[in-house]
Amino acid sequence: MLQKQENKYIRGLFKEIWNAELIVSGIIIYGLFLINSESDYFVDKVGAITGNILLVTFFKFLVGVFFVLLFNFIIHLLLRAYWIGVVGLNSTYQEGIKFERLNYTDSYIKKNKKKYNSLETYSAKLDDLCSQLFSFSFLVFLICISFIIIVFTPLIILQLFDSELTIIRIIYYLYLVLSGVFFIDLFTGGFFRKFKYLYFVYRPIYSFYSLISLEFIYRPIYLTFIS
Repeated sequence: MLQKQENKYIRGLFKEIWNAELIVSGIIIYGLFLINSESDYFVDKVGAITGNILLVTFFKFLVGVFFVLLFNFIIHLLLRAYWIGVVGLNSTYQEGIKFERLNYTDSYIKKNKKKYNSLETYSAKLDDLCSQLFSFSFLVFLICISFIIIVFTPLIILQLFDSELTIIRIIYYLYLVLSGVFFIDLFTGGFFRKFKYLYFVYRPIYSFYSLISLEFIYRPIYLTFIS
């Protein structure tokens, strides 16, 4: 009985998920517009504070990624609007396209009847496409947040402690190298997690950076896409 209630609740969520997608997309688009408008000032500020050309280059790359994300979320918003239109049209014309009334050639009708046999099927495919685009874009957005957290954490620590101390610099460079290993593993689909003995060595590194980068939040989405 409880299982049936849970399934019914989940099905209800699936039906209403597009509302949440539209709201979140709108918020992220607004945020990304603000980020892009202030990006040049921010990058110049980072360069002035750190004097690190590599770090400045990294943030310029990150701004480029945010611009691509902005484009993705706008496309998602437009696709969702189009999907709403198709769903509304399907509720009005439930019989779908009446190809027999069009007097088109048999070859044209055969090809398009197979592709657009039902507006309901077409809207379901659009729904899947919108959800996949939203999930992928949101995943990339969260990975960018992980980048920012991992890069800014040592910078804050360096401001608190004497960065001229040798031990602090050693820890700082070791931190950066290990964070590089973490992101290599992330972008290669978990390469270091595919081998038993290699993962035994890598596991504490993964656990540490997974925690501070908040990777555990988007791990289910990430694992779903790479699998």
